[in-house]
Amino acid sequence: MKLVTKNKNKFAAGMFWQVPDEGKRNINLARLIKDTKYNMMCQIKTIKPTWGFCRKDELQGEKKVASLGKFIIEASKLSASYANSIICFKFKSAGEEDDDGRILMADLYGYIVLLNGTICPDEGEYVASFELVRESIISQAKKYEIEVLYLPLDVSIKFFSVFENLIDAYNNDELLTQIMQNLTSGQRLELESLINNELGRKGYKHLLNTLEPVNLGLLRNFMDEDEFDQKLKANKESNLKYLIPTVLTLPLSSDEIYWANNKYKQFYQSALIESISKKTSKKYKAGALLVLGGVFMYLIYKVFIYKEPEIIRPSSAPVVPHAVAVIPIQLINACLVSNDKFFSNLKNWTLIGIKCDSLGATLTFNSDADTTIGEFSELIGSKDNVTLIGRTGTYVIKYKINTMSGRMSLNKEQILNSLQQSAINNSLQLNVQQSNAAMNNKSAVTRFSIIAKQSPVYLINNGILDNVRLKEINGTFDKASGFYNWTLQGEF
Repeated sequence: MKLVTKNKNKFAAGMFWQVPDEGKRNINLARLIKDTKYNMMCQIKTIKPTWGFCRKDELQGEKKVASLGKFIIEASKLSASYANSIICFKFKSAGEEDDDGRILMADLYGYIVLLNGTICPDEGEYVASFELVRESIISQAKKYEIEVLYLPLDVSIKFFSVFENLIDAYNNDELLTQIMQNLTSGQRLELESLINNELGRKGYKHLLNTLEPVNLGLLRNFMDEDEFDQKLKANKESNLKYLIPTVLTLPLSSDEIYWANNKYKQFYQSALIESISKKTSKKYKAGALLVLGGVFMYLIYKVFIYKEPEIIRPSSAPVVPHAVAVIPIQLINACLVSNDKFFSNLKNWTLIGIKCDSLGATLTFNSDADTTIGEFSELIGSKDNVTLIGRTGTYVIKYKINTMSGRMSLNKEQILNSLQQSAINNSLQLNVQQSNAAMNNKSAVTRFSIIAKQSPVYLINNGILDNVRLKEINGTFDKASGFYNWTLQGEF
């Protein structure tokens, strides 16, 4: 276990985390104390009930130490019991003091890993330099089936280039505004270089004028330029987006969510680690001697009556399923038709993003006003598989499509020609990854992507997706037009 300091308060990272046995509501506290000699604990109730333990000597004589994991989870307002997620944050800035009283030369970052709805016992809490944090997140994403990565804005700009950050926020006015208003000197130089050298005559210099409000229409025009797209492709150094299905950038900084939040003291107090005897004594209403006697008898009873629990640990090498290309109508039915109700008027809520493949769907919603996890669960119609951070809610649907192989009625050249003609007739943007060898090899797979204003339902009803397979459907809401932009990936 490691102690770290923030705002002159101590936090513990790396506690021993325990959940109840299957079918149980509580852990076998007596057996755990006997086996481990732990005498300090905290409890998290907002996610899957979880207990954290340590020994008093690990707190190094500090009177007040809070659990970093519990603090981050409760300040993030995360309450999904299903989630396999990573919450990343900036812990300290260069210039602050480290735990030895020396001035930090570089920023410190951290993350919390939630696995099966609770803190992962294998490096589930971590604070270090950015390079080590990034390397560790990639390792965790490869090891476990991580579904969502949550990044405050000040962390996202470290993981991705300014071009990637902007394109990911294309349909989010608030996030686009925050990105442009909080450009680092390096990001500003990157944008200035592109605008001055290649796009200077199109009025984009106004985007970098800090005295003017952000012109979102002009900014989106800038992002639609071919030169911007070339920069975007040239800067894709991170493979996180290929390891983790959903990367959500929040329009707030780490300070706003955690360290300078007006509820900071409340969250810190709630996350304090206390002695086990003090915590258990709160359950009884007698004097100190009676409480100690009662606890002793309770522990003896639990030791001899209850079966020893197995410590729940994630398997070291789980088998991770992979999405496959399927018949288009199967994926469209599971992805869109089954979720048709979410495309209607949802009052304060808007479905801003949908991503589907053969293993499931991830739907992202945004609220116009501050909200609660209960209100979001009511909108979805389920308390399972939902998360809420700020005004952004995520709903994950798991399914598995078993596609039939089926023979294509056309050869590859005919399929390609049909796709190209459909793209011309319907103003679609078609990109085909092909080679002469692949086109001549009947067994080789040719991959393609389609960017369209029309919905996938329209595309399949008009025969555009005949004789192909779909691997992924992505939809993002265009607030300006009120319609969705669609990106389909497939093969033939």
